[in-house]
Amino acid sequence: MPKILILLLSITLASCASVPANFGPPSPTSKIGLFLLIDDYPKHEHVGNTIFQNKEVNASSDTDFKQKYYEKIAEIFAVKNYELVKLKENEDLYEKRFSLFSYASSNIYFKSDVKSVFNQVAVENGLDFIIVVHPLNGPAWPNSSAYIDGYGLYTGCKFGSCTAEALDHVSARFYDVKNQSSLKPMGFRYYQRPTIPEINPSKSIESITSEEIDLAATKALEKFMGQFRGMAQASGFVQ
Repeated sequence: MPKILILLLSITLASCASVPANFGPPSPTSKIGLFLLIDDYPKHEHVGNTIFQNKEVNASSDTDFKQKYYEKIAEIFAVKNYELVKLKENEDLYEKRFSLFSYASSNIYFKSDVKSVFNQVAVENGLDFIIVVHPLNGPAWPNSSAYIDGYGLYTGCKFGSCTAEALDHVSARFYDVKNQSSLKPMGFRYYQRPTIPEINPSKSIESITSEEIDLAATKALEKFMGQFRGMAQASGFVQ
């Protein structure tokens, strides 16, 4: 009987350890800093039938979607009157935007050098929490050798079939300054990009218009915000 209890206790502790701790609801007077480590403008990534057909197409969109990400995130926190501060770009963080985390078992944590930057910025700006919005680099489809990242338009062709989708490889994470801990993650999933039937993926990729790229970026932003709100709710920032 004691062995069974010990086993159950071990399983329970392991399960708890796999989820980053949250330290109660945030204060309604919390000051939150926001790092946006994403590109200013959306892009067009194309993956063809062979590796020689894969390329990032020179996007013609000049719509500042980074600002749109900021504005949409600000709308969420304005409801509760949190003070949200758009932080100036940090060159060190931007260079590390694809390697912000350490991975241990099922846990994902900010690396110690990343936390050091956060802590310094928090002191300089009087922050209680920091949000970092960052690109994710992942395969275009399961077992694909083609990797894509960021946001905008994705077009792909395989086995004679082409598709146009919103490139939505962007995620976010909260950092609790006081406890120096990352909070619950965003529910990002690969291979679930929204399709865009309004765009014909079979036409020449060079003929894709800036309006089509912006349409895809808008859908990517909408999906991101749904996942971001869920993350904010899980940590008690919004209801």
